[in-house]
Amino acid sequence: MTITFYSTWNEPCGIAGYTADLKRALDTRTQLRTEVIRLPKAEIQFATETRIREILKALAEQASAVAHIQHEFSFFGQTYASSCVNFSFFLKNLKSKKIVITFHSLPIKNDSTVEKIRLAVRRRFGALFNKTKEQRAWNLVVRTINSLKVICIVHDDRSALQLVNSGISESLIKVVPLGVNEMLTPSLSREEAKSLLGYKPDDVLVGLFGFVAAYKGPDIACDAIAALPPNFKLAIVGGRHPENQSDGAMSLIASKIFGNFGRENARKRRQSAALGIDATKSESIASGKVRLTGYLPRADIDIYRTACDIFVAPYREVNLSSSAAITWALSSRRPLIASGVDAFLDIARKYNCMMVIGQEQPSELAWAILKLNSDKALQEDLLREAERYCTDRSWNSVAARYAELYGQTTSRTTGKSAPSGLFISGTAS
Repeated sequence: MTITFYSTWNEPCGIAGYTADLKRALDTRTQLRTEVIRLPKAEIQFATETRIREILKALAEQASAVAHIQHEFSFFGQTYASSCVNFSFFLKNLKSKKIVITFHSLPIKNDSTVEKIRLAVRRRFGALFNKTKEQRAWNLVVRTINSLKVICIVHDDRSALQLVNSGISESLIKVVPLGVNEMLTPSLSREEAKSLLGYKPDDVLVGLFGFVAAYKGPDIACDAIAALPPNFKLAIVGGRHPENQSDGAMSLIASKIFGNFGRENARKRRQSAALGIDATKSESIASGKVRLTGYLPRADIDIYRTACDIFVAPYREVNLSSSAAITWALSSRRPLIASGVDAFLDIARKYNCMMVIGQEQPSELAWAILKLNSDKALQEDLLREAERYCTDRSWNSVAARYAELYGQTTSRTTGKSAPSGLFISGTAS
C-alpha cells in the first residue's frame, strides 16, 4: 500500500518535522510505502482563488490509493473562510481515494457569549444572522468530510470533542497522540555541555525551546529569570518562524535583554500592548541572564538540551492542538514546568510528567523554578513519568496506529464503512 502525504516538507516547520518523523517510522514497516507531495504554502499565500484551485486540483491528481493530509488552515488559503472553501474543494477532488486528515489546527470555537447574543437575535429576526461567514465556510468542510467519510485525526480528547461540536461525525474522529522521539542519550555530561556553551558549572540553566512566538510566553520566562539569583540563566533556543514575521516576540525579548532605546520606547510599548502584554514590563530587567540563540541546527539544539537543568513552557492559551517543543522537553531527561493551557493539561491528567503553573504568572514560574531545582525527589518523579509518556507515545507506536487506520479507512469504491468511536493509541486511560 502506498501512502501519499500532503504536507510542508524540508523547511523550518513543525508540521514538516512531524511528517518526516511519521514517514521515517512508517518506512520501517515492509507492507507500506510512503511518498510526500509538498503543499506550496508560500505560493498559495499570494495566488488568486482561481490559481489556488488549479494548484489543489493538480496536487489531488498525484495521490496514490491513500491520501494523508497534514492540515493547517494557512496551507489552503489566505483567510480562514477561503481556506475552508478551498480545502473542501481539495477533498472533493480526492473523493476516489482513501482520505485521512491530521488536524494540526482546529476550527474557530464559537464563543459562548457571542452565541447567546446570536441566538437572541435569531429569535427576533430569523435565520438571517444565524451564522458568520467563517461558520458557513467551516460547515462546508464538515459536510464534505461527513459525506466522503474522511478519517479525521487529532492528538487529544479535547480536540476530538471540539471537532464533534463543530459538526464532524464522531465515528470519523480518531485520537492518535503526537509522536515523541526517543529519550535523549547525551554524548556529553551536563557540565561539559555547559562549558561548551560558555556557562559556569554552578549556573542553573533554564531552557525554552522552539520557534519564538508571543503565545509561548518568552517574556514571562524573562520576567521570572530576572527575579531569581544571578546564577539562574535562561536560554531561549530558537528563532522567529520564517512565515510569522508579524509576531513581535523577538523584538520584545531583545528589549528585555538590552532595554529600549530612545525613540524606540513608544513603539516598543505599542507593540507590547498589541501582543496583549503589560507594556510597563518591557524594560531591560533580564540583561546578562538571557540568551536568545536564533535558529539552530539539531546538533546544537541537543547540546542545549543536555546543558539545561530545567525546561519551561509558560504558554498562553491559543487553542493549541499540540506542541512538538513540549515533546522535545519531555524526551530530554530534564524536568519541565508548563502553564495550564488545555493542551498541556490533557497530558498532565494522564502523565504526571510536568509541574503545572498558572498562565501569565511570572512570579509563580520563578517560585516553581526554585522549588524544582531544590527538590530532587520531585525531579525524579517527573522524569519517571516523562519516560513513561515518551515510551507510550513513541513514533513506532504512533506509526502502528496509523498503519491500522490506513487499512480501515473507508474506500469510496468498496463502500465499506469506517470504524466508529474515539481511540487513543498507546496511552493509559
